[in-house]
Amino acid sequence: MGKLFNRRQAPTEVPAAENIEPEQTRVRIAVVDDDVDVRELLLLGLTTHTYEVVGTAENARQAVELVTSAQPDIILLDLHMPDMGGLEVLPTLREHCPDARIVAFSAIGATHMVENAIEAGVFGFIEKGVSIESIIKHLDRVVDAGRVKLVRPFPLNRDYA
Repeated sequence: MGKLFNRRQAPTEVPAAENIEPEQTRVRIAVVDDDVDVRELLLLGLTTHTYEVVGTAENARQAVELVTSAQPDIILLDLHMPDMGGLEVLPTLREHCPDARIVAFSAIGATHMVENAIEAGVFGFIEKGVSIESIIKHLDRVVDAGRVKLVRPFPLNRDYA
């Protein structure tokens, strides 16, 4: 092809070992949601990106066990679970994993719920119904910059980041 376009081909040389960058460390995420379909969707979507899902939990008890053993970087926490809500278990999760950034994830985006979650110390709030791409963009911002804005699914013809 070099002759066709009258260009010289670059020599093929193997880079020296010191020029090879180490593999980027993956951000470790724990997913806590009582809906198995949501957990599986998040597991699939996040692992195909630059995230490592260290485990999933379907209730508060499992969440505490998972977070204590895995020590994730981010906890994606459903606020509405049958036995104990996300806001109720949040202080315990923070006690067992103080460095984790907790992102609330809920189908109910009422203003008072968002305010309560932010007052409780979450780094972000994602309302269920947004695309996996929007969730990933939001989590990327949590990793890079800390607290970010609310992500809602409306209007449906546009993703919010």
